[in-house]
Amino acid sequence: MNSTKRLTVFKKVQGAESFQLYNVDDQTLLLSLPNFYQENKDRIDGMLRFHKEKILKTPFLILDLRSNGGGSDRSWEGLIPFIYTNPIQEIGNDIWASKEMIKRYEHNFMFFKKFNAPQELINEQLELIDRMKKNQGKFVVRARDGFTKRSSVTENPKKIIVLMNEYCGSSCEQFLLAARQSKKVILMGQPSSGCLDYSNVFETKCPSPAFQFYYATTRSRRLPSYSVDKEGIKPTIYLQYDQDWIKEAVAEFEKK
Repeated sequence: MNSTKRLTVFKKVQGAESFQLYNVDDQTLLLSLPNFYQENKDRIDGMLRFHKEKILKTPFLILDLRSNGGGSDRSWEGLIPFIYTNPIQEIGNDIWASKEMIKRYEHNFMFFKKFNAPQELINEQLELIDRMKKNQGKFVVRARDGFTKRSSVTENPKKIIVLMNEYCGSSCEQFLLAARQSKKVILMGQPSSGCLDYSNVFETKCPSPAFQFYYATTRSRRLPSYSVDKEGIKPTIYLQYDQDWIKEAVAEFEKK
């Protein structure tokens, strides 16, 4: 399919245009999350709380993340209890402790305080700024490696299909790395965009207001062993843009 036709078809099937949860059939729910922006964390958490009983009574869940360009990892944390089957490995990232970077993070800290960010986030920022000041001219651990462990696994959803495409990026890709470790989850669609190896993007002003410049501030410790940016995260099952992705997901559930 040529690029023009593919984009035309994509506009018709991309889904995830709004935050919503609805029944596809008696056994299947579809949860659509168009982004993981920090300002939408409360919205996502609220949806999951409101529909928790319904989700836990339904055997199949389609999680539509097509064109989810990311945002904040905190915004998808509420999904973990539903997808969890075993400890989830997390590989962190490092930041270069330059004078300019320290200034940017100090500015961010004041922004967090002004808008009443969670105290946990404020404390993390303070700790990071302190470590950067003590290690100028070096890489500093920004996010530590670890495992997410839970004491129980929910009976439902029994199977979860995550719909993904090449417009999934950043923290959405971070979620895909976590989700694919679950025995419940199948990734379906097209490979992700590949913009996670270097992340936590900041914007800086240009002399001309017609231009915007964005730059990554962190480097994943997955490198050089495993790069997401080279080819993106690959789905378990590939779908084409002339297919009905929701119907394909339901058909996959029926096979199982």
